[in-house]
Amino acid sequence: MARKKRVERVGPEPLPEHLYASRQLPVRRALFWGGRFLIFLLGICLLLGVFMISLYQIPAGDKLLNMFGRVVPIPAIRVNTTRISFQTYQSMVDGWTELYQQQGTLDESTMTILRERVADRLIQEVLLSDLAKELEVRVSQENTSYVQQMFFDQYENEARYEEALYEQFRWTPEEFERFVIEPLAQVHALDAVILWSEQVQETPRAMIEEMHQELTRSPDQFTELATQVSGSLSAFDGGELGLRPIKEYPQEAQMALQATKKGELTPIIELEDRFLFYRVLEQQAVDGDFSVNAQELSVAKRDVYDVLNERLGMATITYYIQL
Repeated sequence: MARKKRVERVGPEPLPEHLYASRQLPVRRALFWGGRFLIFLLGICLLLGVFMISLYQIPAGDKLLNMFGRVVPIPAIRVNTTRISFQTYQSMVDGWTELYQQQGTLDESTMTILRERVADRLIQEVLLSDLAKELEVRVSQENTSYVQQMFFDQYENEARYEEALYEQFRWTPEEFERFVIEPLAQVHALDAVILWSEQVQETPRAMIEEMHQELTRSPDQFTELATQVSGSLSAFDGGELGLRPIKEYPQEAQMALQATKKGELTPIIELEDRFLFYRVLEQQAVDGDFSVNAQELSVAKRDVYDVLNERLGMATITYYIQL
């Protein structure tokens, strides 16, 4: 009988079954302890969540919120997708509270109004920042210096200015710049752009154009319409300004007033803060001095606060704190 040829096995011998189980033990241990650690973390997160909610809800939560909110970045208000931290909110409240306390005018009702005004101001700052990004408006050093100089001018020198900030608000100059100067500088920068924005001024421009067309057809209706809708101080007198030197009129309007015939309307003139046009009633030229009596009708431009109020009406605002 032929002998069977022995086949040599290539590679390591397979492990017995009991050794396979022992090799899997470290993996099982890792999964076991990893699962426990994950459950532990979830429990901690749940407890923290309950604790954070309790800060806003329980009667004693105000004191705890005031204590933890100064060091933990918890939200006080959300404006659309932007969160205002409790630390920012409370720092501003503290400063204004200090000022009112020194004046002896702080009571419970005043404190409530103060909290509401601080919240409103912070909400406005968020919306103004969003508007600045949309319009690609950057606050320049010139804007900041302009606002800062208005405060500097109230004191003898910079040292006295810094002392006054601490005495009145308990704020550092950096905090005052953050809470007061920078927001005002942003308003100043935005207003300069908005007042000359064709898109923003589309509505008042359309209004003045419609009235100009109407009065071109019926100039005798000028007095009645000016009394009803004009934003000028002369509206109570039907827009009439009285005979005055041409130099007393806005510089942008002087050439138009000289070129317009008696009884006719000037073209629409755009000033920094309003649109207007005139109806010439009388013209006099004496010894080279030119005087005009005209009726004025004006429509105010939309400024940064008009745009802000519009955006406030559309904003989604969530309060996490009780004001």
